[in-house]
Amino acid sequence: MFWFVLWLASMLAVCGFAFWKGGAPERIVAAALQAGWLGTYLLANHANLADPQWGVLAVDVAFLAVVLYVALTADRIWPLFAAAFQLLGIVIHLAISVDTDIRLLAYLRGLMIWSYLVLWSLALGSYLNWKRERLAAGPA
Repeated sequence: MFWFVLWLASMLAVCGFAFWKGGAPERIVAAALQAGWLGTYLLANHANLADPQWGVLAVDVAFLAVVLYVALTADRIWPLFAAAFQLLGIVIHLAISVDTDIRLLAYLRGLMIWSYLVLWSLALGSYLNWKRERLAAGPA
C-alpha cells in the first residue's frame, strides 16, 4: 500500500506541475500518464501479479506511442529519454512473458524503476519549460 500511495502522490505532483508550468508536450504526456495509470489499475491481474500482465503491457505500449509522438513532434529533448525508459519497461513485460521464472519482486521493481524515470523526465521537462518561459519573458 505504501508504494501505491507514494507513486500516486509523486505522479499527481509531477503531473500537476506539468499542467501548471509545462507546455503542450508536457501536458500531453502528463494526461497520457494519468490515463495510463488508471488503465493499468483497471487492467492489471491483481489476483496473480506474477503472471504476464497483458492488459498492462497494452497500456504501456499505448503510452509509449504517445511519448514517441511527442518526442518526434516537439522541440524538446526530455521525451526521448522518457520514451527510452518506457521502452525498457516494455522489455521487462516481454521478459516475464518469455521466462516466467523471473521473480515477482524483480519484475515489479524493474517496472517501478523505469516508471519513476519516465516521471522524472516529465518533471525535468516541465521545469525546463518553466525556466525557458521565465527567461523569454525577461526581468520582471
